[in-house]
Amino acid sequence: MEGNTLIDEVSFETGSAESLSFGTFNIESNHKLQNVELTLKATVSGEACGIPSYDQYVLFKDKKLIALPQLMNVGDADVYYHSEEFIFPNDKGGIPNAFILKMEEMEKDEKDREKKKRASKTYIWNGNSYKLK
Repeated sequence: MEGNTLIDEVSFETGSAESLSFGTFNIESNHKLQNVELTLKATVSGEACGIPSYDQYVLFKDKKLIALPQLMNVGDADVYYHSEEFIFPNDKGGIPNAFILKMEEMEKDEKDREKKKRASKTYIWNGNSYKLK
């Protein structure tokens, strides 16, 4: 908003209303992404087993909002989990002009053995927009 004028807006998944327990909004640094003034991080969660929580990062640049891919985290007791996070340039393992989406999953089989799966995607930031590498 600038005065009474809407300059830009973004929306994101918050899960089903009956599962939503809380939401938080934080202002973070620019994470050393070129031309980014700051980063907004919204988190919504159901705070129960099997109910996902979502993290939505939004970059603020030149009065524009740029939503990054949404992150999801979910788990149930010690049976399974799915976890996603970003590694930004200012984080350990970060690379300049990019952010990395890291995913890890664990599931226990019928004999209580853990099976883990990891994956990552790198997004290149050119100072104006991002694209999958």
